[in-house]
Parts: sequence; C-alpha cells; structure tokens
Amino acid sequence: MKTEEWDDLFMNVQKEVFELYKTKRADYSNLQGDPRGSFVRSTRIGIEPHIAALVRLGDKFTLLENFVRNNSYKSHDESVRETVLDIASYAIITAMLINSRSKDESI
Repeated sequence: MKTEEWDDLFMNVQKEVFELYKTKRADYSNLQGDPRGSFVRSTRIGIEPHIAALVRLGDKFTLLENFVRNNSYKSHDESVRETVLDIASYAIITAMLINSRSKDESI
C-alpha cells in the first residue's frame, strides 16, 4: 500500500471517530448542554475531568482485554471496531480536558 492510500484510510477513520463522537455526544452532555458534562460532574466527588475520561478509556480497554483473553466479546451495545473507535474518541476528549486544565479554563 502506498503512503497516500494509507493516509487516506487514516483520515477516513478519523472522520468515523468524529461521527461516532457526535452520535454519542448527548451521552456526555449535562442538562445545560455542556458536552463535558459527565466528565465535569466528577469534580463533585473530587475527581478531575481528565481523570474521569481516563477511567472511561480504561473501561474500553478492559472490554478489549477480555475479548482477547476469552475470544468472546461481551458488549452487546457495540462491536469490537466501535470500541476501538470509542477509545480514539475518549483519548481525544482526554487531551481536550488536559488542555482545558493546563489553560486554567473554568471546568
């Protein structure tokens, strides 16, 4: 495969990650429509939002670890591929939350 073809595939997967994120964004939002809602809510119990996102990321990795270990996928809500796309999405969200934190933005 040529580099350009590989890069095109990479870009297409990034677009898929964005579409999946937009579909699931409502699950992250709070009642005021803040897309960081479920992550920011963690501050109520002393957990910073980027740590809350890392926990969700860890949950997704646990699903994949169990799949590899048991050769069986236990999630009925999503495929292995969708879980991998979710991992990419949570990684980006975590980076965004870290950026917010380092800029001392209100979270």
